[in-house]
Amino acid sequence: WTVVFSLTLSLGVSLILTPLASLFMKPKKAAFDLAKEGKVDRFFKTALPKKQNRIFSLVAITAFVLCFLGFNILLSLDREVMPKIDQGQFIIKVDMPVGTRLDVTNQSVSEIEKAILNVPQVQNMAVSVGSTKGGDDSASAVEALRSNQGQILVNLKSERKKSSSEVVQDIKKIIDKMDLKGAAVQYLIQESEFSFGGAGGEPIVVEVRGYSYKTLEAWALKIKNAFKTIPGVFDVKDDQGAPSPETRVQIDKKKASLYGISARDISLTVKAAIEGAVATKFKEEGREYDIRVRLQEKDRNDIFRIGELLIYSNVLDTNVPLKEVARLVRGTGPSEIKRTNQERTITVLANIAPGYSKKDVLRAAANKLKSLGRPPEAYSVKLVGEAKETREAFQKVLFAVALSIILIYMIMASQFESFIQPLLIMFTVPLSVFGMAIAMWITGTTLNVIAMLGMVMLAGIVVNNGIILIEYTNQLRGEGLKLVEAAIRAAKTRFRPVVISASTSILGLFPMAIGLGGENNMQSLAVVVLGGLFSSTIFTIFVMPSVYVLMIRLQCMLLNMEEDMNPEKVLKGEKAI
Repeated sequence: WTVVFSLTLSLGVSLILTPLASLFMKPKKAAFDLAKEGKVDRFFKTALPKKQNRIFSLVAITAFVLCFLGFNILLSLDREVMPKIDQGQFIIKVDMPVGTRLDVTNQSVSEIEKAILNVPQVQNMAVSVGSTKGGDDSASAVEALRSNQGQILVNLKSERKKSSSEVVQDIKKIIDKMDLKGAAVQYLIQESEFSFGGAGGEPIVVEVRGYSYKTLEAWALKIKNAFKTIPGVFDVKDDQGAPSPETRVQIDKKKASLYGISARDISLTVKAAIEGAVATKFKEEGREYDIRVRLQEKDRNDIFRIGELLIYSNVLDTNVPLKEVARLVRGTGPSEIKRTNQERTITVLANIAPGYSKKDVLRAAANKLKSLGRPPEAYSVKLVGEAKETREAFQKVLFAVALSIILIYMIMASQFESFIQPLLIMFTVPLSVFGMAIAMWITGTTLNVIAMLGMVMLAGIVVNNGIILIEYTNQLRGEGLKLVEAAIRAAKTRFRPVVISASTSILGLFPMAIGLGGENNMQSLAVVVLGGLFSSTIFTIFVMPSVYVLMIRLQCMLLNMEEDMNPEKVLKGEKAI
């Protein structure tokens, strides 16, 4: 909307204020006489139509080849949703063995904190060990942490010679040498203003959904083993927490029903014995304290003693030992079960090593998933995360590009009262692809949503010079100039204003394109528009007259008309067809 309103107001300025300003300007003598016949004019004036056609065709074919090369370069670029930017911060996650006390976790995290403070690029940090249970206080936490988990948010200095990823590698080398009592350390770099590093930044994400947790674990293990064979893929893991030690009460339903004891009675009895039950409250000086009754610690830790607990049977009107209707078993179980749309989910995550093409690795990951076969019925395995977001984002932006091109063509067709000449002007859009692709390839810009928004802008910008050139050519032909002479004269006359108008846009975008104002998401947009404007300007001046002559000659041949006829008559013939 900013561009729409600014262009609308600038149109009024150019139609009203600019002509008034020209009244106060002194006319200057032209640097060169446009009407003077040059070597190019004389050559095409004396050359045979066949020779002219060969030269014009050669120019057009060269342009087509360069456009094709540009499209190939564009398709070979890596794709991502948003361009990666060094935000100067990252997160370090510390996972101690399950069951580790809070004070032990805090001690290990403190050692890491002291080591990080010695890194010269670090400005400050925020540390969280564990988190509060519910309430408003937990809303401020980055994410819920257990007593065995810690999280460090590190902010780097704005003026530093090393990038965030390089600093992370330095810190990783320091932490790897430390004795952290079995702690697993994970590093998450925030590489976009629109994504938070705490959510995980792995480019490869696979969701396995279903009901049976054993089946989900089996498929997650199968996917992890498959991904480890892909070149460039490392740090393959899943989001399952380490299994927690637990004691399970396995109820014998037949015996329990025989004694008339419900599962609720058994669970409440065991809960009261181990966790305790609040029997009453003790009041002192206006304060209340819960009095909790439970087994002694030595009895609570002995599952055989817990089995001796007595449960009242309504059928026998007597107490029955717990071991008669249930069995206590020690083991491990999942520390958490995650759901997506009410389905149990295990997510497999993997990173891509530097130097490997993200697009190629994601394609290889998708092929590996297909090679594993179809999961059982009611189970699903999907490649999500960045791959899904990139695909959906590109579909939306490509629709915007297509719609903008259609709208541009419609408005030009109504203004030129022709279906063919707007097609000729629209040819400037693919002409910009070569410069755009070369600029992105040289600067290492990825194909992302911001870059594609630059393509939407280009679709409306690059046609301007083509409109000026074709309109002036038609005007010269209407004044009596021959086809070739009018095309060359129009290119010569409009050369200076076309170059000036393109240069102002190119120079205006240049500081942003080279990152003088600091890294930002708009840098890729500036690179795309700058490169596209540069190539389309050159191609418009040299290629457009060639394609125009060839198209008019083909049109006149089909309509059985002379090429030097007034263009209005040619348009009437086109309408008749």
